[in-house]
Order: sequence, then structure tokens, then C-alpha cells
Amino acid sequence: CFITKEVPARHEGYRLAIPQKVCLPGCAGPRYFPSIFQKLFSPCAKSSATFSIPPFSLFVPLNSCFKGGFIMIYVTGDLHGDLRRFSSSPFRALKKDDTLLVCGDFGFLWQGGAEEEKALDFIAKRNYQVAFVEGTHDNLDLVEAFPREDWNGGQVHRIRPNLVHLIRGEVFTLEGMTFLAMGGGSSDDNAPLEKGVNWWPGMLPREEELSGFRQKMEEHQWKLDFILSHQAPTNIDACVNGRVCDVTLLTAFLDELQRSASFEKWYFGRYHQNKMIPPAYQGLYDQVLLAGGEKKKWRFLRKK
Repeated sequence: CFITKEVPARHEGYRLAIPQKVCLPGCAGPRYFPSIFQKLFSPCAKSSATFSIPPFSLFVPLNSCFKGGFIMIYVTGDLHGDLRRFSSSPFRALKKDDTLLVCGDFGFLWQGGAEEEKALDFIAKRNYQVAFVEGTHDNLDLVEAFPREDWNGGQVHRIRPNLVHLIRGEVFTLEGMTFLAMGGGSSDDNAPLEKGVNWWPGMLPREEELSGFRQKMEEHQWKLDFILSHQAPTNIDACVNGRVCDVTLLTAFLDELQRSASFEKWYFGRYHQNKMIPPAYQGLYDQVLLAGGEKKKWRFLRKK
């Protein structure tokens, strides 16, 4: 692994803007990398690496130098079974082996049938991973029919080779970052709720699940990098929605997380708004954000 600095993609196909140049054997020409490469390569005579500082930063296509380039983790909001989103410009920026996290209402498992199977097969052809937490418009009977397995430190339902459902209360480690999945919510549909049609008991946790959530958080000392949920904590819900939400076991635990957990960012969907609420809450709908990209964290560049 080479340690390097990660910044959000600002143009399709380009992933880096940092002011250090390095010439490495096998590269077509100079490429720009952070100053830590001086420490990594300068002691190594065999590398033939040379360094200089250009007068400006430059976006460069990493794949021309290292196959695969950076592995990125992106987050977006409700998809509601809309395949057109996968052809939109933000989605086209995702590259091989990246991961897209969806904050509920994935929507491609709703009624079942051939059309949904075709849609899932279309997603399976993407060269990146897709992982979602459940929302209030996901058929949990269909979701839970898929096999459970371990994935990056937590339990998931495996739907396609590159598509998983993140089980509520599990903590996942992706590229060195920890993500708590806390999907579900209370339905706000105007239509009458019918069990197994547009409402499932599993949309909200049971009392006995809460102790398991707390035990998982104790294992991580209540410290996480990111929280992924569909519904937001009560005060954030009121800020976005303009009214106080119903109190449920889920909202009670989300409020407990808010009080007790240490985290960098909380991403949530549900409200169909792309809205940042200081200091650390990000509502998402059709926006696609780089997880933690705002702070330009140090990450790993892995050669495939």
C-alpha cells in the first residue's frame, strides 16, 4: 500500500488535485502525488523516483499510472427503484472497485417479478459495489429471503455479487473507515398501511434488538467514522421536516447515538433533500458525496 491524500472527484475520470510530482518507472510521464512520496521513495535507489513541486495543482487520471487507482466510498440518498440514476453524471464518476452506499429506500426490491430481476441484473453489471440500508419503501420479506453472510466486518444480505443489504446495527469497515448501518423508519405514506404490502414490522427494531446495538457500540467504544441511516435523529428530523416525528424505538436509539457516540459524519436519506445541517449531519437525495471527502483524509492507494 502507498499512503496518499484523497480529495473529492471534481471531474469525471479525474480523482486527485495535490501539488507533488513523481516520475515512476512504467508511467507515461510525470504524475502528481503528495509530499509523503518523498519519504517513501527517496531512500530507495532502485525506484529512480524524482520529485519537484509544480507551481499549481493538477487533476490527473490515476489509472494511467496505477491500474485501479483510488478506491473511493460514496454515499447517496433514496433511489426508489429508478435505474436512470445509474446513468446520471454523479454515478458515472464511480470507478472499478468503488463502493456506493445508499441511505434507504433502495426500491429495487419492492414487488418482485421479472422487471425487478432485470434491474438487479443491470446493477450487477456495474464494476463497483452497491450497499444499502433499508428504508420505508423496501420489501423486507424479499430482502430477508437472500442469504446472510459476513462482509467487511458485519452481516449483510447478499443480493448480487456486487450488491448487499447492510443489516441494521452492524458496523462495517471500508477502506479503514467504520460505518454503522441503522436503516428503517416509520412510514409516512398517506395510503393505508397493509402488512406485507407497504409496511413490515421489521422497519422498526424490536426491544430485544436494542441491547445488541448497544453491545456492538461498546465493542467500538462508541466511536465511529460514519453513521448511515434512513431516518434522522429527532431534532434533525424536525429541522428538515418542519414537524416533530413520532417517537419509536428507532428514533429513541438514534437520539441515544447522537448523545453518546463520537462520529465524523451522519448521512441520512428519507426527506428527499440534499441538506447539510451543522455540525455533522448530511441529508441526501440525488447528490452523491465522497464519504469524509470534505476533510480530505489520508487514505490508501492500493495496487490491484
